[in-house]
Amino acid sequence: MIPTYPAISRLHRVPVPHTNDAVYALTADGRRWIAKREADMGFEALLAEAVAWLLGRLIGVRAPDAAFCDDPAERAWLGACIPDVSHWFPAPGGVANAAEVGAMLAIDAWMLNEARHSRNILAEGPLAGAVRLWAIDADEALVGHIDDYIARLGDVPSVHNHARGLPIGELASATQAAARRTAGLPVAEVRERVEAACTLAREPRAGELADAAIRRAGAFPDIVEHYLRDLQALQ
Repeated sequence: MIPTYPAISRLHRVPVPHTNDAVYALTADGRRWIAKREADMGFEALLAEAVAWLLGRLIGVRAPDAAFCDDPAERAWLGACIPDVSHWFPAPGGVANAAEVGAMLAIDAWMLNEARHSRNILAEGPLAGAVRLWAIDADEALVGHIDDYIARLGDVPSVHNHARGLPIGELASATQAAARRTAGLPVAEVRERVEAACTLAREPRAGELADAAIRRAGAFPDIVEHYLRDLQALQ
């Protein structure tokens, strides 16, 4: 599911505004990561990252590889460093990976992630005038706060903090397709991944969270239609 490392070597702080004091880090195999310590981010944010990453892989989200440092003194969520990227900007050639960006919008709606601002999207390119987008930082998704997530199972995420300039009209069909994939996911597979995330975050209410995610997925196409309308109006 999510590979673990026994230790990391912390380097310098990531030079962007971030409430979780992210730092660059190395693992013994030479891989370079961005590390966010559980002690800084809280177990709820760790849970949100793990659930969103594991379920996002099921529906086709392009996100950096993830791992976890399980050193008791340095428990940290690790996201692989992607070279030669910037934060999202409206590219003249548009988006090169519409299906993956549609899946990103779908996972945000599923996880109730209302923080998909421009710093939480990486842009790689341009590729023939277009950019390829990566989803990062799901730590603010409400799925990490189980009671709040359950209380809002039927809600459409607010778009007040969403990145501007995304070509939502061009991404709508890909997002709708990702929503249909979400609604049709095997229940056992969703449950297995939610339980894996809860084990990582030491959250004992795995069954309750899995049930909630499965219920939200069942009503998902309607939620996503509303979400897309709100995003379109924002742009």
